[in-house]
Amino acid sequence: MSIQTAPVQASAESKKTGSKGWKLLAIALSLLLAGMVIYASMKEELTKDPYDIHSVSSEGVRGLTQVLGDHYDVSVDQVRSPAKAIEAAAQGKPVTIFNAGQLRNYDFETLLTTSNADITLVGFEYYLPESLTESGLEPQGYNDKPVSRGACSIPAKAQTISATGNAIIVRNPQALANSQYLGRGPAQLCFAYANGYGYLELPLKSGKTLRIIANPELVTNKYLDKDDNAALALYATGRGSEVVFYNAEINESVYAAQAPKPYPSWLMPLMWQFGLLALVWAFIVGRRQGRIVNEPLPVVAQGTETTVGRAGLYQRARASEHSGRILRIATIIRLGRRLGISPNADATLVAQTVSMACNRTAKEIEYILYGPAPASAVELTQLSQALEQLEEEVKHYER
Repeated sequence: MSIQTAPVQASAESKKTGSKGWKLLAIALSLLLAGMVIYASMKEELTKDPYDIHSVSSEGVRGLTQVLGDHYDVSVDQVRSPAKAIEAAAQGKPVTIFNAGQLRNYDFETLLTTSNADITLVGFEYYLPESLTESGLEPQGYNDKPVSRGACSIPAKAQTISATGNAIIVRNPQALANSQYLGRGPAQLCFAYANGYGYLELPLKSGKTLRIIANPELVTNKYLDKDDNAALALYATGRGSEVVFYNAEINESVYAAQAPKPYPSWLMPLMWQFGLLALVWAFIVGRRQGRIVNEPLPVVAQGTETTVGRAGLYQRARASEHSGRILRIATIIRLGRRLGISPNADATLVAQTVSMACNRTAKEIEYILYGPAPASAVELTQLSQALEQLEEEVKHYER
């Protein structure tokens, strides 16, 4: 009976182990998927690019973006090339450009002449686009905090802005009035420094408005909540239900042409995720083996334990043919000892001798002891039962 129970026990243990393996694999894959989702959701938030709508650094504009969306229902999109900014303005979406001094003259002139929406320029470093210098404007260096916004009549509630820095000087009022890029109408010059202004509003020929914030710091996360910076920033950048932000220091179309990436951007995060999955899987599989236990050698084990263990290994490896051959050899050896058959006897002699010791034909005996190898666990079980039954018949015949 032990021959029949061992495969059943090994089968149950194998199924249990296989089920556990699938569960562990499912857990590991779930961790991988969760890691990729977390990375995708945090990727934009982890950026530290200046004036990025997702950046939480001091130079980011996430605070301004959130206030526009949460309190004014203004959707903010971010583009990364001047062509996209020009396209958005032509479609009627107000565009805010940071570091406008980095724009090429051609791009800036195209923006002014094709825009069907308001344009806001935030910061220039030390260079104004040529179109503005030809219109009589010049950048001014570092200035102290302005006292008030002056006599300008903009509807913004801002009275004082706290960020210090650059200003715009109207060097030639006549050139400003006669500019080929600007329209007719009064210019609003606000927040007067000792020399220059911190905020300007100029009419465009399309009937829209060009707004200029000289110092970009007042719209950043660091300074947005100081004095009336937020009021001015919201007024100047949130002039529509859909607005577009663009940092002129970034031009993806140029970068792509100069230095194409040798691999997609998602490849490195995916490799990190697979590395993490491998570590987790190694940890889980390692724990399944348990800790190492020191035992005095040699170790005495019951024969049934080694038999069941070997059977489990054979079954896990699906070695039905090898297992069947071992069972047949062991049966032939035991029958040979009982019936006085030499271990080297051929199949015909063994079959005839065993046939005379039971009520079976030699052909039937030869099929059981030397027939085709079992191709599956079911056939292996059937062979085991047939061999056991044959031995029982030989024992019974002798009695």
